[in-house]
Formats: sequence, C-alpha cells, structure tokens
Amino acid sequence: MKTTREPPTSPSAKKPRAVRLKSLEDVRRFVAGLCNEVKSGTLDPQVAAKQGYLAGILVSILKEQDLQAIAARLDAVEQKQRGGT
Repeated sequence: MKTTREPPTSPSAKKPRAVRLKSLEDVRRFVAGLCNEVKSGTLDPQVAAKQGYLAGILVSILKEQDLQAIAARLDAVEQKQRGGT
C-alpha cells in the first residue's frame, strides 16, 4: 500500500495571508508593502517582482471596470435626458 507524506513544515512557517485588492488604493498599499519587505530583506526581490507584475495587471482591470461604470452612468443620464427609460 502506497502512502503519501506531506512535506514537513516548521512551527514558525507562516501561512500566506489572503490579500483582498478591490481598489487602486488597495493595490497601492500592497505594492508599497512589497517594496518595504524587499528593503527589509524579508521578501525575495524575484517574488516581489512577480507579485508586482500581477498587481500591474490588476490595476489595468480595475481601471477598465471604473471606465465601464462611468460609461454606464453616462448612458443612463443620456437616456434620461432623451426621455427614455
């Protein structure tokens, strides 16, 4: 019978905390935290670079969502001014 072993973990190993990035301000704080961790030596610069890259993609998505919301509001105002529903 085959058994699988999980890799040993040290008691001091931290589980990564989930980060919720719902706004540009959240992303700004996250990236600032990455910079601080790299400066203090607690985060590998290559890991920070990868996370920063993904944060940049998220910024693009958040901006697109903002633009879509603005466009929807403008369309609603235009419809209302034309007497539409």
